[in-house]
Amino acid sequence: MAGFLKNNNKDKPKRKGHYDEYRAAVSQLDDKTKNKLELQRALGMMLVVVVAIGIFCILVFTGVGVDKNRSVSGNVFADLENVLIECFGDSITEGYTVSEETGAAYIADVPYPEEMKVHLSELLAGDGNKYKCSSIEVRNFGQSGSILQKDSCARLSGKAHIVIILYTSNNFMEGVEYEGTLESNIDTIMSQGSQVFLMNYPVKKGTIYENKLLQANNYISSVAGSRSVQFIDAEKYFNDMTEEASGKLFSPDGVHLTEEGYRLLGDYAAEVIHEYYRSMY
Repeated sequence: MAGFLKNNNKDKPKRKGHYDEYRAAVSQLDDKTKNKLELQRALGMMLVVVVAIGIFCILVFTGVGVDKNRSVSGNVFADLENVLIECFGDSITEGYTVSEETGAAYIADVPYPEEMKVHLSELLAGDGNKYKCSSIEVRNFGQSGSILQKDSCARLSGKAHIVIILYTSNNFMEGVEYEGTLESNIDTIMSQGSQVFLMNYPVKKGTIYENKLLQANNYISSVAGSRSVQFIDAEKYFNDMTEEASGKLFSPDGVHLTEEGYRLLGDYAAEVIHEYYRSMY
């Protein structure tokens, strides 16, 4: 079979390319006409190169074709005037709490995302003129009682520069599948160009929920170590407080925070984020 193919190819006439045909036609002309055609051809090629360079310069210096809502260096506060942060989670993110006086459940006046915005703005302002950012928008995507699914992040905008994730406590408390849920959501969010900060849960010792929350935190910590994310260790932050101080930060149900607890959680999240971006200088 190989010999047949070889002989078949040998009998076929060699096909001339366009340039060969051009050279053959030029060879029939007198020297003056030849030189003129060659000069025109060279000038045409130079014109194509000049136009291409011009278009490239226009795109670079005017920003056409560049997403001005995305950071070039990775430091969103240094590169962008308006930074969008989305907080993705369950009841702790939404700000669910319980009144110590009446036992009634309600949403805190200032959930941690709102306090974080205030404190982060203060911290950035305290650094002087290092940052281009003049406005921070924070959106609260917390849903009390929600179970994390592998596609739960579909409810986010997909346009945030920073996404803070605090999730899976209800998966553990309800005995619902959790493996791969954080990983799947993180991968989707990061593919959209967002920097992810993964937070774990504050845990009050001695409650019936302590073990479930610790299991959730172990899972969160393992995922944080396997993905290119920043870690907000809220469990350690609250554990490092005195027992007297810590007792004022949890609502009567032993899971959710008080108004003061959410304020401190927001301040701590702001400090971790601020330190991460300040370290880029």
